[in-house]
Amino acid sequence: MPAIISASPKLRMLTLRHGDFMGHTDAGTPDVADLFPVLTEPRRHSLMVLDLQGVIFSDSAVPLLIPYIRKLWDLSIRDTAVPALFWRQLVHDRIWVRRLDLRRVVINEHVLRYLSKYLGLRDLRLEIPKDGMVENEEQPETWASRFWFDALPKHSHTLTSLVIISKIPGHWCIDGHALDMISQCRQLRDLLLTIDWARTIVKGDANIIVGSLIFWVCER
Repeated sequence: MPAIISASPKLRMLTLRHGDFMGHTDAGTPDVADLFPVLTEPRRHSLMVLDLQGVIFSDSAVPLLIPYIRKLWDLSIRDTAVPALFWRQLVHDRIWVRRLDLRRVVINEHVLRYLSKYLGLRDLRLEIPKDGMVENEEQPETWASRFWFDALPKHSHTLTSLVIISKIPGHWCIDGHALDMISQCRQLRDLLLTIDWARTIVKGDANIIVGSLIFWVCER
């Protein structure tokens, strides 16, 4: 595989998928660092679509991968522990994707900083799992607030598709504040959000979820 990748300068799309979930580092799990050899002519390569699933992604892989993805447009990562260095390097090299799909990947300050550093994202999907992908019990709410208030507004003029699937009740689910931010995204064509069921069964004016959603849909 490394020889094929390095010898294919016209390669535009690459998918690396493994069946195991994050945390399994057995001998059968591919390591990104082993798949991307050091390039002698890095400008010859320009991957535009990269899809990683269930692979080992360590700090050592980042400097090897970056020369291949300087023109990256579409990034999908699933069931993979992504090093903070990767997000920092994307910012440093000004690699701004137009489509980002993160499923069962830790959403932390590094991801949110990346999203907050540029304009122009068109398609965003985040899947927040229930277990095993958060750095501590207090972080999910913090990251959710930063996403709605800092990251999402950066892309309000270009975002056409937004999918936020959360297995955790709380601020990753829709509420009045999230809808206020989403209402700024005037180009949306596809929208999929999670409702916190515990907050929808409240009766009367206290049920801000249903009330806010109906108002927002009518206003649109």
